[in-house]
Amino acid sequence: MSGLDLTYVSDTSTVSDSLKGEEGMPPKPELFEFDPNLATGEMFHALGLASWQIQIIERYRIKGGKFRNAEDFGKIYGIGVIQFENLKPYIRIRKVSEPARIESSQKTSWKRVNNPAEIVSFVELNSCDSIELDNLKGIGKSSAARIIKYRNRLGGFFNAQQLMEVYGFRKEMLEAIMPRIRIDSSRVHKINLNTVAYSELKKHPYLTAYQAKNLCLYRDKQKFKQLDEIRKNNLLSTETFDKIMLYLSLE
Repeated sequence: MSGLDLTYVSDTSTVSDSLKGEEGMPPKPELFEFDPNLATGEMFHALGLASWQIQIIERYRIKGGKFRNAEDFGKIYGIGVIQFENLKPYIRIRKVSEPARIESSQKTSWKRVNNPAEIVSFVELNSCDSIELDNLKGIGKSSAARIIKYRNRLGGFFNAQQLMEVYGFRKEMLEAIMPRIRIDSSRVHKINLNTVAYSELKKHPYLTAYQAKNLCLYRDKQKFKQLDEIRKNNLLSTETFDKIMLYLSLE
């Protein structure tokens, strides 16, 4: 395939081992048609992919990687033969001439339904307001306000599991709202690491003031050319790098 070499994703040295445990595994998968170039992390999770697999796909796409056909998706590191064979019939690669479409940003669910008349409404976490959140089962006004506040500090959500980082948010709350929430990762606000001020960078919940200062000191001496310089120069721990890198850009 053209573009990035898929062998890039075989390097798992920056994938936190903690993501590979049972906690990172999704519930029983649902099968529905999807475009791996457009699908959100929440869609991949519903399809049966673990958090660490989703992170590898996100990294590949961030670096400009494209899936030209179903077989390309099967080459991603961590996608097993059986898993790929189960997903392959549902892979639909959008042609360039077709309009781009990320269904999770619409007001109807991307889930396949037996009855076409069934329409499942949902809340898109990166664009909703506190009123929409308050309408979800188990989410009150105070919880909705805290979710919005944390989303603004974070820049947006890539995965529903990040809701567990919100103060006072409990596992049972997440389980209750999972059928009603979707995530459009294209709405996430990213930080330009080569231009961001220290005062702004230190506000990100995944960084301490000390870590933000280290990144800015390095940046002030020489601009970042690749995000992987952070890991190679031990500016952040692997765990922190894995969490923050999706929120960083160099342009």
